[in-house]
Amino acid sequence: IYGDIEADLEKEPWTPVLRDRVLAALTPNIKFERSYRHVSHPTQDLDKENARSYARFELAPAAGSNSRDIVAKLLHRPDFVSLAAELVWDATELLHRGLRCLELLGLVSTGADYLYVGRPSIDDHPQNRRFQDWSVYIDLLKGAWERVAASDPARAREEVARWMRISFPTFRRFVLWSTQKPGGLTGSEGATFIIENSDRILWKSDTHRELLQCLRGLSSTIPSDLCESLVNLILIGPNRSHYPTDWPAGRLEAVLDRSVFWRLLKLRDGGTTLSHAAHVRISEILARHPEWSNSTTERDEFLGWFEATSGPPLWDTVPVAGDYRDRTDDEVVAAICGDPTSSETQERWRRLADDQPLRLIPILEALGATNIFEPGIWQSPIDSWVAEDSVPDYLRMFARFGANLGDEFIRRNVQTLAGLLERYCRGKKGGAEDSLWKMWDMLTGP
Repeated sequence: IYGDIEADLEKEPWTPVLRDRVLAALTPNIKFERSYRHVSHPTQDLDKENARSYARFELAPAAGSNSRDIVAKLLHRPDFVSLAAELVWDATELLHRGLRCLELLGLVSTGADYLYVGRPSIDDHPQNRRFQDWSVYIDLLKGAWERVAASDPARAREEVARWMRISFPTFRRFVLWSTQKPGGLTGSEGATFIIENSDRILWKSDTHRELLQCLRGLSSTIPSDLCESLVNLILIGPNRSHYPTDWPAGRLEAVLDRSVFWRLLKLRDGGTTLSHAAHVRISEILARHPEWSNSTTERDEFLGWFEATSGPPLWDTVPVAGDYRDRTDDEVVAAICGDPTSSETQERWRRLADDQPLRLIPILEALGATNIFEPGIWQSPIDSWVAEDSVPDYLRMFARFGANLGDEFIRRNVQTLAGLLERYCRGKKGGAEDSLWKMWDMLTGP
């Protein structure tokens, strides 16, 4: 049925009937999958009032993976420019409806919707991993708005005003993204939007990329009083209560410094005139962290940067003695075996996992062979992004050693491990395998 829509989008004229079929195919659905607890502990920790305790959910269009081809063909229709004014409203509505469904299930809120994890950039970018089908809503909304903005900036501005009334972070991202574009906010309006919503924008993970893009693009177009207000908010810095209380002091101070530093540099490097106090703060931060560069790059606009090569960690670069990033794999294995539970070991290992994730597999295999199954060590590859070509190796490693990690470890991470299997199956173009059952078999089978 959805293949017919794809074919019709290529050859049929746009009609109300075709529009209704496309919107039906893109209607947000919540995909339910069995929880691991149905196999291992059917009633343990089961909260009948909380659906997440016995099932896992994913936002997906009704057409599933077919939705990608549907949206791609829609965006490439020769007449899409004339359709965009109608479809931009539809695209906003589809995304908003999907987020409301997730909100009803308690999976997102107006404070955090987590779509940035799979789609860290509204713009097309290699860091957008797009292995989840809901990403087509971002593609459609972005593509439709850009076409409208090019031909009818006033209509595009109406849609931005609509986004500003929607409380989910993804729409705040779109508002920031529109700044300084035809049909989007002006520089002054963008700065005002940030100031008036500073508690929901300035230090939030959801808006990180688009905020820094916006700051970089403000340049000298904003009045001095707005600039002063914005800079003063940045100088205050993020609230310490937003960060884990058990972080080492050096790490917390580095994160706080980095947060202020990046925002000031984005303004400065974009051409905004900073106050004397801002320049003093930049100098103070560089004095505390002389290894930091006094300029910013696009990489700073992402909370994580995934690639096959290594690079400096993003959120904390305070050197630690015996840093594993500067040691061979054999030296790292020996060091961890000597003291796997200490906070120093865990911190060095976390930095290696963040910065050089491709080194984890052989090291973990060596640790498993020597019966080192400290949960904090094995948790790091779960928390780090797994590059696509490494997924089979990660699955093989956890299938081999998973049973040694204990039920609690499996219970805590089963959804992530199942997600690895899903990605593997999609990459292999496999059939409709039940990923949770398969993962259970892999982790507990002989």
